[in-house]
Amino acid sequence: MPEQEWSIKEFIKELKKRGMKPISDSRLRYLDEIGLVHPLRTKQNYRYYTEEHIGPVFRAIILGEKLRLSNPNILKIIEAEAGNSERKPGRFGPELLIELMDSPERRNGRRTVDDPEKLPQIEQWLVRQLLQFRNADPDGWFGKIDWERLYRDIPTDNELVSITPEKLDRALARLVPELDIEQLVENTLRVLQWEYDEQSEIREGGETFEQWLEEHAEYEFLRQLDGEIERLKLTTVSVLALAGEENMIPRLTGKLRDRLLGEAKPETEQAKERLIRKANLELRPIEQYLVSFLFYGEFDLQRVVTQLYLDPSFQSYAKEHFERIMAWADTLEARYGFGGDPAKLVRIPAEQLLDAARFVGLPDPLNR
Repeated sequence: MPEQEWSIKEFIKELKKRGMKPISDSRLRYLDEIGLVHPLRTKQNYRYYTEEHIGPVFRAIILGEKLRLSNPNILKIIEAEAGNSERKPGRFGPELLIELMDSPERRNGRRTVDDPEKLPQIEQWLVRQLLQFRNADPDGWFGKIDWERLYRDIPTDNELVSITPEKLDRALARLVPELDIEQLVENTLRVLQWEYDEQSEIREGGETFEQWLEEHAEYEFLRQLDGEIERLKLTTVSVLALAGEENMIPRLTGKLRDRLLGEAKPETEQAKERLIRKANLELRPIEQYLVSFLFYGEFDLQRVVTQLYLDPSFQSYAKEHFERIMAWADTLEARYGFGGDPAKLVRIPAEQLLDAARFVGLPDPLNR
């Protein structure tokens, strides 16, 4: 039986029969011009198509319009797969496709989905399918894909969820409690403190710890946050079922990042202030007053100012227990409400002061 041949108009009708959304003749000509589909030519130089052109058209639409790969990248993948490229296949062949699928920010092709909210869902579905093909046949998977069938299997608009602001808000309300902002801030500042201590050239260059924090705190917090979001996506069933739709996760991640960054700002600023004071051993007057009681058995703020900071044993004690000293002052404030006035501490019995110190794990230098 002779092979079926179609003119460009007939080929468009054939593609429609096979489930493709309407495609124009100018679009087919463009695919020819950029090298993604190679129709045959009559003696009069008219294009005509055969069965062998069906797959390449579906492939071009899937990679270019559904996955949003740029034409140059699609050509790199196809040429390397066909052996027509001098580039190394591992970097420019199907593995480039895997790399691009994992990097949405590098995909800049056409967007032709009617509902933009549904585009990430289609991408996510296609990525899963292509990875399954690759895992099933690592060596020859790309050349064996039935692109026509893959196109027909793409979920329709009716099968996709429409992501509304209300659904996102409900999803956020379920996810936010899973994240511990205070812990993320603590992790952030611990990392930044370690980095500053380890990089002597920063200190030698005159950059203060406060300047280091200002430059890096937000970036490091977002890095910690993204890691926590990824962990929740992988391990928390409730996250995978947000509002009943796993497909909401790509949109949700950005919203969650913005919201938590806003919520964490006061926490971060407060923690940065505490950490800067710790780095410089800058105790508040109320904390200095309390430490004088620990070291000398009496309240003597003048003695603290003139002697305590010259005492090496105090320097090492304050550096090691700075957080507990602050927690001690906060605990006493919560219990007795002295409003930050050191003079009012005199009214608190010594045993109760020591009890609050023990409560926060602060050791007594005088072993009382």
